[in-house]
Amino acid sequence: RDVERSRGLGDVYKRQGLGASRAVAHLPLSSMRLLGRQLVIGTKTPSAAVSYLEQEVPRARFACGLRAGAPRGKTVVHVFSSGQLRGIAKFVVDGAGNRLANEARVLRELAHVPGLSMCAPRLVGEPPFHLGSGIFMTPVPGRPSRLSSSAVAEFLQRCVVGPSVVATETELTKRVAESAERFPSLSAALEHSLDDLAGCAVPSTFVHGDFVPWNLRMNNGFVSAFDWEYGVRDGVPAWDAMYFETQVGVLKDQWDAPELGRRAQEWLTHDAPGIGRPAMRGLICLLFVDLAARYLEKGMTDRADVYEKALSNLRR
Repeated sequence: RDVERSRGLGDVYKRQGLGASRAVAHLPLSSMRLLGRQLVIGTKTPSAAVSYLEQEVPRARFACGLRAGAPRGKTVVHVFSSGQLRGIAKFVVDGAGNRLANEARVLRELAHVPGLSMCAPRLVGEPPFHLGSGIFMTPVPGRPSRLSSSAVAEFLQRCVVGPSVVATETELTKRVAESAERFPSLSAALEHSLDDLAGCAVPSTFVHGDFVPWNLRMNNGFVSAFDWEYGVRDGVPAWDAMYFETQVGVLKDQWDAPELGRRAQEWLTHDAPGIGRPAMRGLICLLFVDLAARYLEKGMTDRADVYEKALSNLRR
């Protein structure tokens, strides 16, 4: 059934901003076939993706969430066996698999880092799905619960792995620049940010890139993180901490641009490894550029406007 028109799939269906929709179903894997943005139930010929998942988790059932009507539609399949979550498969069905390929690369790198390998999903495979790009991974350890600020700080400290790198030469900075260059309204802020960061040497840091409470779990007093699609191996300290506070403030506490600017002024007084005040200003601006570019890419101009206005105030 076409999830953009149907109320099938267990009759669980809700609208999610910008016309995006989510459908959820619990069915045997053998009954699923993914065709673009369509989920076909009861097919006699399972897709290559389903065949792969059945081999990984025999006799499994799945819960499938489809995001349709939004740019770069993504499907996430939670695979259950004996009542327990055994794995998570992600598919990009619109031909844009760069973020999933990036997540797979980051997960492979995390698997070899002491102190981080047990705090992230383990990549199980990247099967040759014929219906789109896909990855299959273990669930992250832990469960949703109130986050401890000390545990979050300890997790972020473990992400600082060294050695020293020039901030403007990091993978993180290059990714943000590449994304922002598509939007002329961000070009001046991007240039100023890179100027402020020029020559700033920092310890190389794993950056999650979407570090928010809903992507985190508590596991025996430690933080685990999933959804590393925006992650980088070569990032900058303090990025995830500021991203966390910014997104919670804007999305949950409804910060406007003036409030976001006030918080940014507070961050300028914070200490971060190897980052002085001018470089910290450049880092904050670069974060706002990144978030504005993401929302512009998704067509969420009102939200992007909050970050663009905060950028303008911060540069005065």
